[in-house]
Amino acid sequence: MKIFRYLALSLILLQLSCEKASNSETLEPWADSDIKSVIDDFFTALGNADSTSMRKLVSEDFHMFEHDVKWNVDSLVALMPLTIGRKWEVRELAIAQDNELIHVNYFNQGVIPNDRSWFESMLIRKVNGELKIDFMHSTKLYLK
Repeated sequence: MKIFRYLALSLILLQLSCEKASNSETLEPWADSDIKSVIDDFFTALGNADSTSMRKLVSEDFHMFEHDVKWNVDSLVALMPLTIGRKWEVRELAIAQDNELIHVNYFNQGVIPNDRSWFESMLIRKVNGELKIDFMHSTKLYLK
């Protein structure tokens, strides 16, 4: 009788471990073009002062470090009147992703005006089937 209890317990534990393994399966990676679109859409929203699009692109706890300042979505939206008409070009994009988190880094060249450039990185999270920018760091490069 004892052997049947051990056998039943072993089967239950085996079933639970199989369920846990199936729940932690790797998700399909996002296409690089989808990730690039999120980045491009961020800068398009910034240059068009489109606060609605900006809020859809970032996570609820989004923050950004730039020019010795910590920004959140509200402070970024408040800056938008000063960025109307500006354009940026993302170059040398490098993407690394795992199950839920994507890290990108790139060179950002100002197009309008064209005398500004930055090294930047973003952490992008997969939230309810959408990509959301969670964190951004920007280092301005000064022309010499």
